[in-house]
Amino acid sequence: MSDSTTTKKEIAKGFKKLMLEKRFDKITISDIAASCGINRQTFYYHFLDKYDLLDCIYYNEAIHYMVDDLTLDNWNDKV
Repeated sequence: MSDSTTTKKEIAKGFKKLMLEKRFDKITISDIAASCGINRQTFYYHFLDKYDLLDCIYYNEAIHYMVDDLTLDNWNDKV
């Protein structure tokens, strides 16, 4: 696994931990960075903002598995 992927996963992990403590609209980039021991610039190297991070989490942990190998032939079985 590349360093970039590892960093993204750690950022997502820190963000999900924060979501247990605070509302989404109250979480700042500084909060996310502090929760996983990085600086804000490292966060912005990987994500545009917290909405981009949230999109990434949803895609990698939910949507990806629903659309993986999705074709017209198996559409009814997967959806």
